[in-house]
Amino acid sequence: MFRVSCATRFVLRVGIVLSALITQHAELRAQDLYAGEFLRIPVGSRALAMGGAYTAISNDESAFHWNPAGVALIPDQLVGFMYSAEFGTPGNSLANFYQLGFTYPMKDLTLAVNWVRLSVGDLNYTRDLTNIPVTDQREELVNEIYSGAPNYFSDNEDAVVLSIARDNKFTLDWGWLYYKETVEVPIGINFKIIHQAIGSFGSANAIGVDRK
Repeated sequence: MFRVSCATRFVLRVGIVLSALITQHAELRAQDLYAGEFLRIPVGSRALAMGGAYTAISNDESAFHWNPAGVALIPDQLVGFMYSAEFGTPGNSLANFYQLGFTYPMKDLTLAVNWVRLSVGDLNYTRDLTNIPVTDQREELVNEIYSGAPNYFSDNEDAVVLSIARDNKFTLDWGWLYYKETVEVPIGINFKIIHQAIGSFGSANAIGVDRK
C-alpha cells in the first residue's frame, strides 16, 4: 500500500496555498493593469534618448518622473515643457501627451510642481445594440445612428505632481588615508493628484505618493 508521509502532506498543502495566493495576486494585478497607466509614459528628451536608463542620473526637469530625489540636484530655477504625439505624428496622432513643470530650489529644500496630461480625442460613441434581439429593429437603429452626425467624445487623464526633495551632504573622513570626501545623499518624495474624465460619461479622482 502506498502511504504519504506527514512531511509530504505538509509540502503539498503549502504548495496548494501558495498556488492559490499567486493566482489571486495575478488576478488582482490584471484588474489594476491600466489604472493610471498614462503616468508610465516617459518624460524628458534626454531620458528618452538614453532608453529610459535615467533613474540614477536624473537632474533636470524630468527628475520628478524618474527619481524624485534627483529634484534636489537641480541647481537653479527651471521651467520644462514637453509634447509627445502618441501613436502617430504631431497633428495626426491617436493621443497627445503634455508635461509642464516648474522647479524652485530653496535654502534647504527644492520644490517642483508638474502637470501631466494624456488626451485622446475624436472617439466615436456608438450605442450598445447587442441587447436588442430583433434583427430588423437593430438594423433600423444602426441606420438611424449612421445617418446622423457622428457623436464624438474625448478621454482626458491629468496628474499634478508636487515634488519635495533635499540634498543631504556630509564629509566622509578616511582617517589614516588623510583623505576627506564629500558625500551627497539626496532624498525626495512625490505627492500626486490624478483625475480622469471620459466625455460626459463619468470621471474619477485619486491621490498617490512615491519616494526615493
